Amino acid sequence: MLRHVDPGAELVACGFDDAWNLELVETLGDKLKLVDHLSIHDYWFDGGPETDFDDDGYHRLLATARGTEAFVARTAAMLAEATGDKRRIGVALDEYGVWHPEARPVNPYGIPFRTPITYEQANTLRDGLAISLALAGFHRQCNVLSMANLAQVVNVLQAPVMTDGDRIWLTPTYHALAMHTPHIGATALPAEVTAGDALADGSPVVSATASTTDRGLTVTLVNQHRTDGCEVTIATGPSGGSAIATILTAEQPNSQNGLDAPDRVSPQPLTVSADGSGGWRVELPPHSLATITIAPTSSV
Repeated sequence: MLRHVDPGAELVACGFDDAWNLELVETLGDKLKLVDHLSIHDYWFDGGPETDFDDDGYHRLLATARGTEAFVARTAAMLAEATGDKRRIGVALDEYGVWHPEARPVNPYGIPFRTPITYEQANTLRDGLAISLALAGFHRQCNVLSMANLAQVVNVLQAPVMTDGDRIWLTPTYHALAMHTPHIGATALPAEVTAGDALADGSPVVSATASTTDRGLTVTLVNQHRTDGCEVTIATGPSGGSAIATILTAEQPNSQNGLDAPDRVSPQPLTVSADGSGGWRVELPPHSLATITIAPTSSV
């Protein structure tokens, strides 16, 4: 749901910021007892052009995506305080995703928007990495997050699927989502990055999320560095078994799929090496996403 503040003003998403949510909760007063979920929206605007971004724009977009977790956590804390923590109200992230300046009529960069406005936009590897960082935060907030709905599905905004007439291709966002499917129905585990370089804002270069089922352990990693690769060791203890991995990357983070090259950015096998008796080791190229599934010996 969107509203215009005034003609020509930038679009503001209802439920987008903390002040709006707080005002809503205060206005509801004792009627808050009738609420089961509070809807919030979070679009990622701050990343410069959709494809011709610079290093600063690359990292700003990823930082904005990481920040969605903090927005969810702040909203949950506000609701807990409003109810005295006596009644759980879920946080429903009704809409989230990248909204590039070329696909909206007002933007802070002065970038011309496309006319007519169809809300179609490029979908690059950078966007796939962004959604992966957000998903890691959603896993950490799974006790308070009721739902998280990507906007949209086909052709507009951060679409997993694009079409042209009867022709279809999959975007990096689709592949990033598909690489997270082993986490569905699993039990979330804490995944701490204990060493390695940091980004300019102090965040670890590598983002990690992990979950477990009776089929084994799954770990999803994002190397956020734009130009440098890294080695990651996954400490699992002497569990034995086997590991398989898939990676999503490309020559440049602004790479995208299209009719001319529908598989330019697509998942590929990744080598996983045993690291003694205590874990596994993978080499991550720059701007890459990897999912590693480690099956115990009994499941092989």
